Amino acid sequence: MPEIPSIAGDKLVENIYNAYEVEEKNKTNKLYLGRLGSSYIGNECIRQIWFNWRAFSTENIKGRILRLFETGHLQEERIIVDLRRAGYSVYDKTPDGYQYEGIDDTGHFITKLDGVIKGIEYSNKLHIDQPHILEIKTHNRSSYNAVVKHGVNKSKPTHYSQVQISMKLKSISAAVYIAVCKDDERIYCEIIKEDSKEQDKLAMRIKSIIEATLRPAGISDNASAVACKFCSFKEVCIKEIEPLINCRTCTHSQPIPQGRWACGLNNSILSFDEQRAACSEHERL
Repeated sequence: MPEIPSIAGDKLVENIYNAYEVEEKNKTNKLYLGRLGSSYIGNECIRQIWFNWRAFSTENIKGRILRLFETGHLQEERIIVDLRRAGYSVYDKTPDGYQYEGIDDTGHFITKLDGVIKGIEYSNKLHIDQPHILEIKTHNRSSYNAVVKHGVNKSKPTHYSQVQISMKLKSISAAVYIAVCKDDERIYCEIIKEDSKEQDKLAMRIKSIIEATLRPAGISDNASAVACKFCSFKEVCIKEIEPLINCRTCTHSQPIPQGRWACGLNNSILSFDEQRAACSEHERL
């Protein structure tokens, strides 16, 4: 049998990844304009969070990473099935079939829950019916081992922040954090109690980001810094490229209550399409 050139296999893999990228691009051809999200509110760099929310740049996610994200979502569904099979009550969808979420008073910050779980037993047999936030994360071997050894707060502070702000917005005082090792299917569970100091700190961070009218300070102005090396906003941060032109990158726009945006030039409330289009009076932040 003739040897099959390795390039044929490489092309097959490339086509798989490309299909993910095409599918992602076809979901919407519009610039995504979302709320501040709990999954990244604990990031070390406030400027990065602000850039993301203000749509300073877009990230072209590679097909391999998109597939990795899909693996995480599939694992979430599997763990929920596992929990129900083990006798726990898990609520992962609203009666309308949507993901449970919590939105802050401004309407500009949102957290989306993997679910709410009931039936967690404590050694003192109390709080058995107390609802817990359910957060499910997949990890590689090294990351998983760090969570087991050091706990969520120390090893994954962004995950800890996500869980804490979710508890605050949903008025739930405890969470179940489940880590799954992608290498060998080990499962680690940690009960996380509400941390009022962390929650208050996050609430103040959210407030400062929403009210910021100038670029917040970054963690470094050196693009080669370790923390900046793989940042999606690195080039716009160090001003190698200009921010995208849309209303959120304009000095005249501002966030207003109920998650809306307004133009200071004509006091009009801006629709998403108007925000994307901007206008001839656009002035970059």
